Amino acid sequence: MALSFEPCAWMHGDSTSALRDGECHVWWASTSSAHRELLSYFDDRERIRWASFHRRSDRARYLAAHALVRIVLAAHLGVPPSEILFGADACHRCGAPHGKPRVLGDSGMEVSITHSGCMAGVAVSRSVPVGIDVEALQRTDHGSLASAVLSSLERVAFDELADTERHDALLRYCTRKEALLKATGDGLTMPMRGLTVADRTQPPRLVAWDSRPELVGLVRLHDLHPAPGHVASLAVIGADVTVRELWGDLLLELAAGAAGR
Repeated sequence: MALSFEPCAWMHGDSTSALRDGECHVWWASTSSAHRELLSYFDDRERIRWASFHRRSDRARYLAAHALVRIVLAAHLGVPPSEILFGADACHRCGAPHGKPRVLGDSGMEVSITHSGCMAGVAVSRSVPVGIDVEALQRTDHGSLASAVLSSLERVAFDELADTERHDALLRYCTRKEALLKATGDGLTMPMRGLTVADRTQPPRLVAWDSRPELVGLVRLHDLHPAPGHVASLAVIGADVTVRELWGDLLLELAAGAAGR
């Protein structure tokens, strides 16, 4: 039996209601749900990109994230996943079309995609800019990453932490900042050192931004709850929204099964 792409008709659990104004839905999926049949929903550009990854884990992350965003959007928009068209905003610095991803057409949907470790995540909202980032809690070079990420104020607090606390704290700084840079469309063209966010012991918020001070007070940051071994954050620009975290493994399983028939 083929999947129905009526808005949210086949989403399970407590996710059966459509995405409403004032909400942001965050969907999580494991890369183990990234079955090859999902490639049938991709356009040529996505298939070429998927094939360009040499490592199986990279291909699985890309497949899970990009299939999940198509399937979730299809349910809300009432169209097959393969018919959704994506574009990108012009880069703030060079003007090339590799900025924030956009759903083409008059959909009013805002989307953001992330993946790391064994997790893929998608954030969707109506007309409210959002950004999402997840990071796996794997070992890293604290010194070089801290120099690239932390503002001078954050570095003072970071240096006071015990070494055993620094890894988790640094990745929390990273996810909060990268989520925000995705929401604004700046991406990693903007140095993270120019932003100051609250540390992990405080409610998430933007404290200061050297080059965009007008956004302080307009940004809402949320810490998310992916699978154990990962940290994640969501940024929302200009509005208070209700954030709902949902699991999309069954969505990928159903979509892969339908594609294989």
